[in-house]
Amino acid sequence: MIVKRFILISVIFVGLVSRNLLSQNLDYIDSLKTKLDTSNTENLFENYLRIGWEYRKSFPDSTIFFSQRALELAKGAEMQFKTAKPLNYIGVGYYYKGENVKAFEYYNQAKDSAIINADSVQYGHSLNNIGRIYFNQGNYIEAYDYFF
Repeated sequence: MIVKRFILISVIFVGLVSRNLLSQNLDYIDSLKTKLDTSNTENLFENYLRIGWEYRKSFPDSTIFFSQRALELAKGAEMQFKTAKPLNYIGVGYYYKGENVKAFEYYNQAKDSAIINADSVQYGHSLNNIGRIYFNQGNYIEAYDYFF
């Protein structure tokens, strides 16, 4: 009887702790939203991406929305060299929505943008993201090529 209670309490405790660890930090997202300063394009760009990243698991549509805003800023301002990151984030949004084909398209656009702009960090993220799609589909040889 004691063992059953211990197991039940342990399961409830682990469930509550893991739920809190996996849930979104809404306070952080709200604090980022208050920092959306439209007078500084660079800060607005970065905050759009931060907000988008925070939403990726629970609300991937919001990830896509905020990342597209960042992409528009990058294309419109003198930041064309920063287009790879929002493209990768848009791909992440589609990946979490389960739309792997669209995610793959955006990851490839991000890869191409990263090559053009000599952005090795985003190039690496793009390759890793593409490899993850192949890996999840069971195409381990193709995934290895992208991971390697």
